[in-house]
Formats: sequence, structure tokens, C-alpha cells
Amino acid sequence: MKEGSKRGTREAKVNDSPVDSGTEMDDTSRVRSILRRSSDFIRRDRGVPSRSASQRYELAPRRYARRYVSPLPSPLRIRIRPQDTVEPEEQPVAKFTKFMELPEELRDAIYGFALYTDQPIRPHLCDQNSFYPTAIKFHDAAQMEHGAVDGLLGVTRASKQLREESLRIFYSVNTFTVIYDTPTYFEHLSHLGRFHMVRNVDFAVEFRGTTEAPNALRYLHQLLEEQKRFEMQHRKPYKPGMHVAKFSTDKHAILASHPQYTLGGLPWLSTFLVLRKLACEFTSTDSNSVYSHKLVISVPSAHIFTEYEALKYFPQICEGLGIQLKFADGAALRCNSSGIRLSWHRKFQKKSTDTESVAKIVDTNKIRQKINAMYPNIDTIPCATRSTYYRRNCVGGGLEWYTFNRL
Repeated sequence: MKEGSKRGTREAKVNDSPVDSGTEMDDTSRVRSILRRSSDFIRRDRGVPSRSASQRYELAPRRYARRYVSPLPSPLRIRIRPQDTVEPEEQPVAKFTKFMELPEELRDAIYGFALYTDQPIRPHLCDQNSFYPTAIKFHDAAQMEHGAVDGLLGVTRASKQLREESLRIFYSVNTFTVIYDTPTYFEHLSHLGRFHMVRNVDFAVEFRGTTEAPNALRYLHQLLEEQKRFEMQHRKPYKPGMHVAKFSTDKHAILASHPQYTLGGLPWLSTFLVLRKLACEFTSTDSNSVYSHKLVISVPSAHIFTEYEALKYFPQICEGLGIQLKFADGAALRCNSSGIRLSWHRKFQKKSTDTESVAKIVDTNKIRQKINAMYPNIDTIPCATRSTYYRRNCVGGGLEWYTFNRL
């Protein structure tokens, strides 16, 4: 009786529903069909044999049919454990090596492509520095944009390691042309400890008369004398705690008043100042030795300085400065109506100056003795008493004139 009464009560409740019995049976069948298919799928995925129709009917909760009695049943949420999920096939992921993890040879090659300029660099002491007016700054006069090289060196400011690696490559892959400010630029690199990184220098040898050698040696000797006195007044300790001192400055005004800047602006004079700085100094202490430096330059042929009268003065001036010339034949001929262009490469120097050292004071007395030995009557040779040249300023593009009065 109890079962019958309960069953009757349940049927009564179903009949009281606003949905007719036909719709109720259809929805119930649909829900059971969905449950059966999902259960079979899960069991089949787990490797469990599917149940029979009677087992599925008994296990299905009857109250589930009333809960989902609706024209459109809600979607079922079936919880599946992680181990039952089907993993998709792993796709290959691109892997990029960090730049600093690359071999040093590859990093150097990348630096070379990034820091190379299309043409030789023409250093110019810049007077346009609004942020730090007293600081020393150079720019490339060969570039149309004022700060082109400064922007190119942006990678050197990323980190300390990048700066150490990239600066060395910048000075080695690029070529520097000798103009009026190149001696001052190389002097500044010596103060910073970077001059030994320079690998390639391009310079011009003008066509001049045979009497040019004694006159040029007069100017050079006077300039070296004034440079010696100037640097003695601005010498600083080479390193903290050391008694050895050398000329060094970080002020634009002091560097602009250096004799190499004020007197070395003449094109033919700046060339020999640069060549003397590029030459290797002999370690011999023999005071009677003829030469104190050795220089190897790349030339088309070593005979050009003996066969052409307009070039004979060049080796004579080098000899007066104590420079022993050596030639590396086979370079391309670059010549115009005013002179011939030559180049210097550090790889041809057997003894390199790759080690930082304290620059010695120029022995001007020895140079004077050498000049007198070469030209005993040098005082009687006619010579111009004054030379004038100009530089173009960065601010406004105006001209600034300089005069070299021979004593």
C-alpha cells in the first residue's frame, strides 16, 4: 500500500505540471540519451566495458528527469580528471639565444656590422654641447647629421660589458682621416686609454718643393717645444697613488688651448704630428741611435719618394723627427693634382702599441740636434714667418682664424 500510495502521489504531482505528459516523456528520453552517450564515452575512454540497457535504466536517477523537464534542457557539465584528458600534439617552439650567450666571435661580427661607417671618419672638436658646455666632444665632419657617430655608439651605453666589447670593434673597423683636428682627437684618445684601439688611418702627402723639409722641421720643432711646456703645466698623476704623471684633461677649454689644436691646424703639419704618434718607439736607450721611432705605411711603391721630386721632402721630415720609415708595397694608387693619399695599418707594425703606457716627454733637444746635422745652414734658408688657417665652428657655421708665428 505504501508503494502504491507513493507512486500515486508521484504521478499526481507529475500530472499537475503545466507541461503535458507527451512533452515530459520526450524530454526525459532526451536527457537519458545524453547521459547514456556521455557515460559510454567516459567508460570507453577508461577501458571499462559499457553497461547493458537495464543497468543504465536502474542507475539513472529518476528525479533527474523532473529537474530537467523543459523544452530545451540545460547543457550537462561532466567533470573529467586531468589524466583522462587527451593532450594535443606538442608544436615546436622557436628558441632564440640571448645576445650575450653567443660566442665572442659572433658578437664581434655583429658589432662590426652595427658600428661601421660608410666612409672614413673626420674628427672635429665640437663646440656645440648644450648639456655639458665644458665637456669634450668630437663629431664626424664627414657626416651630414651632426651627431651621427654619437647615435651610432648608442650600443656602447647599454652596459659595461657591451661598452668594453663594442668600443674596441668601433675603433678597429673604421678608418680615421687626418685633418686639422685629428692630432687633438688622438691626444684625447690617449687620455682615455683608447688610442691603442685605432687600427686604420688615412692621410694625404701633398706635392711640395725640395726646400719644404727644413721649413717644416722648423715649425714642428717650435710646436713640440710649446707642447712640452703646455703639458708640463697640466700634468696629473697617471693613476691614483702613483707619482708618475702625464698630461690629461676633461675640459674643453684646456684641450682647445693645446698647441696641437692652436698651431697644428695646418694640413701638412697635422699629418706629421699624427705620424709621429702612430710610430712605435724604440726601447733602446742608446743616445747615439739615429732613429727613436719606427713607422710602417702602406704605399703603391717605395720608389715614389725617390723618383718624384715633389715627394722627396716627406722621408726627410720623418728622418728629422727621428722616424725610421718602412714601406708595405702593393696599395692602390690614389692620387690627384694636389698630392697622394696613403694609409697606415697597425697590423703592419711588428711591434704594436696595444699596451697602455705613460707617454714620455718629447726630447726636443735631440730633435734639434738631428735637424742641425741634416741642414747645417738651416738658419739661412728662407722661410715664412707666419702661417694662417681657419676652422669652421659648429655653432652658426662661422669661421675662426688661427695664426702660427714662427719664432
